[in-house]
Amino acid sequence: MVDRLKESVDGLEPPTCPKCHIDMRWYRAELVSGRTSAAMIAHYFYCTNCGQRAELKTKAPNPDAPPPSKLSRSARLSQAA
Repeated sequence: MVDRLKESVDGLEPPTCPKCHIDMRWYRAELVSGRTSAAMIAHYFYCTNCGQRAELKTKAPNPDAPPPSKLSRSARLSQAA
């Protein structure tokens, strides 16, 4: 589970504080279960200047899903590449 949380932070852009207009700092993430079958990860951020807080939710990576390089492509897309 820790690996899933770490993977979800990679490539995540921090929100900008609406008051100070600076990037907020990530401080916590937790796995939350939603009404859908897909698990979600809630990321919590805070502003180092004013203390404003924000939350972003992302889909949890599926460990059973094949990597994109292993997915098949149609013949038409393969010829274009």
